[in-house]
Amino acid sequence: MSPDNWKTYATFSEKKSDDSKVSILQKSLNIAVLLSKDYCLLPPGFIAQSVLAKKALEQKAAFLEERLILFPLRESNLGDFFEKKQSEYMQVKDSHKGFYKKDGQIFIKKYVGAIIGRQASMGSTIAEQWQSIPDSSKVWSPIIQVAPKLADQIRIAPASLKNQGLSVTLEAVKLTLGIENNYLDFVLNQAIQHEYTKTYLDEYDAVIIRNIPPKPYNINYLVETEWLFYDYYIFSEVLKVIGVNSYIENTNAETIISIRRSPEYFNFMQLYETVCCDKLSRGEVVAYFASIKNIIGSSVKSEFLLDETNPKKQLDTVLQILNAIVELRDDNASANEARKNHQQVSSAYIENAIRLCESEKNDICKKIKNKITVYDNYIENLKKNAGNECKIIGLVTSKCDLLNKLEDKVQEHFTQSISIISNAKSIREIDLLRNELAKELSDCCLEVENIIKKGERYE
Repeated sequence: MSPDNWKTYATFSEKKSDDSKVSILQKSLNIAVLLSKDYCLLPPGFIAQSVLAKKALEQKAAFLEERLILFPLRESNLGDFFEKKQSEYMQVKDSHKGFYKKDGQIFIKKYVGAIIGRQASMGSTIAEQWQSIPDSSKVWSPIIQVAPKLADQIRIAPASLKNQGLSVTLEAVKLTLGIENNYLDFVLNQAIQHEYTKTYLDEYDAVIIRNIPPKPYNINYLVETEWLFYDYYIFSEVLKVIGVNSYIENTNAETIISIRRSPEYFNFMQLYETVCCDKLSRGEVVAYFASIKNIIGSSVKSEFLLDETNPKKQLDTVLQILNAIVELRDDNASANEARKNHQQVSSAYIENAIRLCESEKNDICKKIKNKITVYDNYIENLKKNAGNECKIIGLVTSKCDLLNKLEDKVQEHFTQSISIISNAKSIREIDLLRNELAKELSDCCLEVENIIKKGERYE
């Protein structure tokens, strides 16, 4: 929904009409609301800047009324927010005209009940991150490759903009550095949007819905989203194989809200979450639901979905389909569990179990490494500015040592568990071992969080 993303990502085809673009945004809003467990975050600046985004949300305003979509706001009120934005964007006013028009502001002010407080300062966060981020990082290495001589100047551009009270945007960074052509646009905007997105995700402990239109497939602002559950195309394909995708994508906000409140949908989403956890790929998840739908066959008369003259019957049909899928799964659950206890283990199942364990291990090790990198950079800066005798250097170094030991502990858990899994004699045994490893890794995660929390004051 962010117009700043549309500038460098091939989001909308130029051949599409504005109505088609709005329709794409509305479908994405429906899916996002259904996939979210609590609410979706939508920065109010997106709506103020874009007529298309405002039109899409106007038709889905019930989501705002029900607080299923929330506006994150750092300022105490919307008046202060818009006044601040107009000041921050004055230098690049021509590319952000929406902040200086009243239509978006008037619409947003109607839904002050959908505001949620925000603490982080976006520009300041980008300024801090860019000055400490390693050259080898996935965010910064593309900039190094495209413009190695400008990289150091780019690092300090956000800090310079914030000191002037200006917003950190692609246009503002280019203006500050005197860049007139567009050869850096993609990598610069990718880095900016990554930091903006990551800051929201970190503050609200949120996730990004992977591959959701209008952004291109597999373009997720370099934010890792390994869990299959929050993937637009997987969920959309599942809805397609069970025959309800067109109805759900195109229905109104009030119907989506009714579906969310239904026990049928709650049970279906529990099943969907379980399958996404158990399966390794998009194809496996979709194939699972396709096999269930084939068994159901025509027991539910889905032709009622086409009867737009009877909205209640359409909704009832969707809920019947969801319920039939869950019931069929529950009927077979006990028998499947019994088969697991004595079913022989295939080499493929062992490989899959090991792959899952390795993925879980890599997640926690990556988190440890990232924090060690932050601390190492901080130590180097202290040495330069305060000398080697600075007492804080010793305290921060001790945190790094603890994190390194913890990483060794995680690796040891993984090695032991893989050895046991490789010699397991039943699927049930492997599942139990995987759960045991997951708990051990979870305990390690808590230790990391405690170390990080105690060390925050040294950052």
